[in-house]
Amino acid sequence: MKNVIMVVLSLAIIAVAGYWIVTYGSGKFWNVPVREQMADKVELKGRTLSACGADLVSRDVAVRRHAAEELMTVPPKDGQYIVGMLAKGVTDEDNLTRARAGIVLGRVLAIGIPAPQEAIVSTPTLVQLQDLLKDSDPAIRRTGAEALASFGRRVQAAAPALEEAAKNEQDEEVRKAAASALEKIQPKSSRTSVEKAKSEPARAAAKKG
Repeated sequence: MKNVIMVVLSLAIIAVAGYWIVTYGSGKFWNVPVREQMADKVELKGRTLSACGADLVSRDVAVRRHAAEELMTVPPKDGQYIVGMLAKGVTDEDNLTRARAGIVLGRVLAIGIPAPQEAIVSTPTLVQLQDLLKDSDPAIRRTGAEALASFGRRVQAAAPALEEAAKNEQDEEVRKAAASALEKIQPKSSRTSVEKAKSEPARAAAKKG
């Protein structure tokens, strides 16, 4: 009888553990309603995160810019509660808002939140942040490079644009930011290996010739 009870208890424990693993792993526990409740509780400079996030999707570009600037000071562990709004900010039509929101979102994703990153924002969308490197304002170009850096290797497709900026950008601060971002996205050792692999066919052809 005692063995039967132990087996039943073991199965119950396994079932409960399995439920929480599946629930937490799928992001259900993290997503709703916990995330929204926390956004209404956590404050940044006297305002709730949900209020700051709402400003990030305001129709007024000045309000969006200011919200994105303020959110750059939010701890990543708190920023995860408004990750959906940050993802929208990354696609903003205003380049400065996009760049600032990108920096914040990159920091949040870097802490490893319990949700699929591709479900929050697609990699192609992040790579499009490289367009910021062509903005007429050097401050926005620099912030754009910093935004790309915050996503690390996830935006490797932006490496050529960053390499170009690191070499040929006229503004020194932008060049430095681009070079720093390039190192985080595609470390020099990795770039050397790729360049070597690309040059092998050319060397082989030269030997045959």
